Amino acid sequence: MPEAVVLSIGKFDGVHRGHLRVLNKVKELAESFRLKSVVITLEKNQQPRLTTLAEKIALLKDIGIDRIKPLNFWRIKNQSAAEFWKYLKSRYQIFALVVGSDFAFGRRRKGNILWLKKTTRKDGIKLIIVGPVKVGTKKVSSQIIRQLLIKGQLARANYLLGRNYSFSGRRTKGLGLAGKLGFPTINLRVDKNKLLPPGIFVGGLLRKNQRWPALIYIGRSPTFNLGRNLLAEVHLLNRQRLNWLDKKITVELWHYHRPEKKFASPLDLTRAILADYRWAKNKTGGVK
Repeated sequence: MPEAVVLSIGKFDGVHRGHLRVLNKVKELAESFRLKSVVITLEKNQQPRLTTLAEKIALLKDIGIDRIKPLNFWRIKNQSAAEFWKYLKSRYQIFALVVGSDFAFGRRRKGNILWLKKTTRKDGIKLIIVGPVKVGTKKVSSQIIRQLLIKGQLARANYLLGRNYSFSGRRTKGLGLAGKLGFPTINLRVDKNKLLPPGIFVGGLLRKNQRWPALIYIGRSPTFNLGRNLLAEVHLLNRQRLNWLDKKITVELWHYHRPEKKFASPLDLTRAILADYRWAKNKTGGVK
């Protein structure tokens, strides 16, 4: 017979403040009854995502969730609520199910809160419904956070996330254009499903539990008409660190500065980058 667990199900994209209310309840119940906490994450592989699967798993582990089970959303999309419930019960002895107040699953979302109340009562399972987290009159949601990031409202997005927005990427060789302008960068290739908000930011490169201040550009280099895909370029404010050989790099975004812009000439672009650099140094206390 499967081991008794406290279970939650959802996309959990971003693992934001609203999700944390649900997840902390899962952890609290599991610890109280000395059970394992299990989270099933529904993965759609659609753009854009606040968290890749790897990032989401790491965040859930940091919270203290014992087991994380990714499930392909498209495989279960056309299952009825009863079929999906049968699937869950065949794999878990569900002591308690913890969900948000707007949660629903199954074909045409028939497995809503009313359906769950009836079904869990019949099966002798505790159903815990967690209310939303609101800021003002608006509920914290992944969709709102995505919109805020795209609009450059980073401070508000970070607040709703409960942490600084971050992304990871593999070092890749660029065209060296920024270096020729006097601002050498580390170029990153980021997962195509990860949301990258365009613009100029100050943030930090995370390495060995330390944060190294950096000027960050996310864009397509419109001044040079390259027509390339969105690329992240990181200019460390402490240039001595540019020789790091890490293949994978994680970057946090702390402050938004301005949108990307097409300049009339490389000289105008250089002047703009210099102003960006001075702004970033000021934001980080003049780091050397």
